[in-house]
Amino acid sequence: MSEGRDITEGQVRAITFGGWWGTWQGAGWRDVFDIGEASGDPDQETFAAMVAGGLAGLALGSIVSHRDISPGTATAANLGALWGTWFGLASGVLLDFKGDRLLTSTLIGGNLGLIYTATQ
Repeated sequence: MSEGRDITEGQVRAITFGGWWGTWQGAGWRDVFDIGEASGDPDQETFAAMVAGGLAGLALGSIVSHRDISPGTATAANLGALWGTWFGLASGVLLDFKGDRLLTSTLIGGNLGLIYTATQ
């Protein structure tokens, strides 16, 4: 994966964050869009979505890691995503969202937090 290049701590954080963030996003969006509900085995579909999301996140994290990323920037992006998730959830609760609407606001909030802090 490193292609013989030195990888900084910030770049490693980007790759590992991509993996777990993609896993969470895969599970969440599968639930929102009811992907695989007709298959009769939603647990298997959730697991498959988590694996696919995790792999996509690792791939994106690996692509992003070709840039110079400081450990502080990587940590800020990670925490921005977590705080964005919290604020998305809290906003959804305050707006009395339920079910898929609440999960959607949570997922979108996290992605907005990630994008905002990663681009600062």
